[in-house]
Amino acid sequence: MLRLPYRPEYFGAYMGSALTQVSEISFTWDELIRAAITVGRRNWSDVLRHGTYSILEGLWRVAIVRANLIEEPDGRLGESSAFRDLDPSERGAISYFLGLTFTKLIADKLFSVPWLLHLDVYRQDLNPHLALPIKPDFVGMDAHQQWLVAESKGRTSPVGRQALEDAKRQTRSLRNLNGALPALRIAVGTYFTSGMSRARIWDPDEFDESAVDLSIPLEDFARAYYRPLVEIVEQLPPAETRTIGESGRGVQLSGLDAVLSLDREILAWYHGTGSSWDEILAARRTVPSVLQQIVELRRMAESDRQATMMRDTEKRDLLGSRRLQEPSFKGSDGVYLELGPSWNEEFMRREPEDRGR
Repeated sequence: MLRLPYRPEYFGAYMGSALTQVSEISFTWDELIRAAITVGRRNWSDVLRHGTYSILEGLWRVAIVRANLIEEPDGRLGESSAFRDLDPSERGAISYFLGLTFTKLIADKLFSVPWLLHLDVYRQDLNPHLALPIKPDFVGMDAHQQWLVAESKGRTSPVGRQALEDAKRQTRSLRNLNGALPALRIAVGTYFTSGMSRARIWDPDEFDESAVDLSIPLEDFARAYYRPLVEIVEQLPPAETRTIGESGRGVQLSGLDAVLSLDREILAWYHGTGSSWDEILAARRTVPSVLQQIVELRRMAESDRQATMMRDTEKRDLLGSRRLQEPSFKGSDGVYLELGPSWNEEFMRREPEDRGR
């Protein structure tokens, strides 16, 4: 299993262990690549209107992760020789993208938020009149329709206090999402230190007085999330795979030893022939909302901090670290990623030029 050590900062002492002490997220290459493919970035569909860009974008994302990261013997992710050989501006650009990817992974693994959209990218879908001098990278939603606001800072060296203060201000620029305060705002700084990846996660203060409200139609939000994924799985040739049995369609990502698939119910909904989006969300509410538990713990702490520390161990256990060690090859967003043998530990501990197929 891969490991991402992280330091949570400014979370209340009443939170579970995963948010009150230095910890780590365990995950697989499948989970990391799934995060890389699904994390929001600029969609050039207004320039390339026939889906070609989505395919190239998806392949690029997988290739960037594979070329620039190496699995260390202790499971941590390190810089590959290819990454170290880049010039500073190129390393900065790759670190920015890896920061987005790790933020998506953290949102999913730590807070059970599978749907994360880049606010600037999807501005035309969500609110064409939104024009903020500063704004966060992401808005995210869980199956219980609890909202998360996140800002990502990906760096080649340790993320300092000033960068996280800037990220904190960006998360404060939004007030209500669909008429309610988001359950959580986080600033995520990911970086390399001594060649190894690490993260800092801040729980910022609440919104600024000048913060704006954002109305997010849920169907539009979901369509913006799935549009590039649907384009990929419907325009590449179908792949033969044994392990992804529930998916509606799986495609081979050419030259990358990987198969990407989507749930058939997601594809049916997208084309207007299946369940409604509300029904899809309802079917995914099999576990309590982590974000809702955070809201409840915070509310109780404000009224009776000492009592909160003595009860509701179930809520704090939900925020504990045990679930962070459990791999998930299928996301609750219905996206599957199956990697071939060239992604196993033997190969991914080698430098990229020595991996072969």
